[in-house]
Amino acid sequence: MENEENREEGFSCLEISEKKDSCVVTGFCSSLKDHPLEVKIPETYHGKPVTEIGEEAFKGEKLTSLSLPDSLKIIGESAFEGCKNLREVSLPSGLESLGRRAFQDCTSLKEVSFPSHPLKEIDVFPFSEGAPGINWLVFSGCTALSSIRIEGDSSIYKVEGNCLLSKDGKRLIFGLKNTEIPSSVEVIGKLAFYGLDFPSLLLPDSLKKIEARAFEGCSKLKEIPLPKSLEEIGACAFAGDEELTEMVLPSSLKVLGGGAFFHCRKLTSISLPDSLSEIEEHTFDACVSLRSVFLGKNLKVIHDWAFLQDSNISFLVLPPKLEEIEEFAFAECSLGLVIPASLTDLPNLDFLEDGGVKALYFEKEEKGWKLSKKQKEEFEEKIFFYSEKGNADGKHWHYVDGKPKAWSLAK
Repeated sequence: MENEENREEGFSCLEISEKKDSCVVTGFCSSLKDHPLEVKIPETYHGKPVTEIGEEAFKGEKLTSLSLPDSLKIIGESAFEGCKNLREVSLPSGLESLGRRAFQDCTSLKEVSFPSHPLKEIDVFPFSEGAPGINWLVFSGCTALSSIRIEGDSSIYKVEGNCLLSKDGKRLIFGLKNTEIPSSVEVIGKLAFYGLDFPSLLLPDSLKKIEARAFEGCSKLKEIPLPKSLEEIGACAFAGDEELTEMVLPSSLKVLGGGAFFHCRKLTSISLPDSLSEIEEHTFDACVSLRSVFLGKNLKVIHDWAFLQDSNISFLVLPPKLEEIEEFAFAECSLGLVIPASLTDLPNLDFLEDGGVKALYFEKEEKGWKLSKKQKEEFEEKIFFYSEKGNADGKHWHYVDGKPKAWSLAK
């Protein structure tokens, strides 16, 4: 009879490991034939507090209801991953750490309630005091999630516009696909919208920074106008957003992180503002539809793999203040580089050795360039100098339909 009563309470079916001063729930008892649909994790077990749910403890189970005790401090990696019938989760007040993919792919999950205090660690990334955050990978694939709330009065968080914000409203910690971002938001945090399937989003004029991976994997995102206030886009911020076709970067932008538009396969054009001085590694890697690229006049460095695999770019006009093109900047491309007359020196041509650059089109006459004899000999077939008059010697070029062509090939 006692066993039946415990089963009704929902935890006699649980496998619980005892530590010196606490207990860990590791899943259902292996002897069970039918796993229950409703689970209540006990506050204590054999007089010791239950403080942890282990990794993959209930992964793939058919849970419909879950009750977590306030004694719980840790929910391990993938603890409830793939619990596709789970509809609601209330994270307990004692929770300190939430593991990677803890509730990933819980496709029926509609509402999540957070404790009023900041969690010390979420998805193995610690957060400093005053800058709490949530790693959206914890809830990625939760396609039905439409509501978040906070239990009690919090001095750290608040909910507004159906998104979780810092108390002052300046930092968006994470949002949902039906979020309306408040006008107070200045920072969109790491992974804030990771993997969500919305087609468009309106960003407020107050926004200054989009942190790393904020919109990564938003595979249906087609339109997201960037405000004129934006100063920084973090690494991989829009990576994998395969429906994006065009992005207009504002003149206020000072930092564009590496991989920012990695694998945006339908992106066709991009214009970099004069405020940017560098293009980081992998920024436009695998943008296989990219054809039109305008480089801002204050650009100084193009780093390795910045345009990796962008084989549809036919040519780029380099800006006048450019100082360095790293060796693999244009790896697996097939483009020409137009060197304007205002760019008086190009000290390193190592990037030509990779093979991604098929030609250098110098706008100035040959006598005005500081090319060494060795450089001319090494890359003779790739170097052309501008001439307005026809010259079929294979060393000169002009524009045909707005594109550079060697005279010998211009027919």
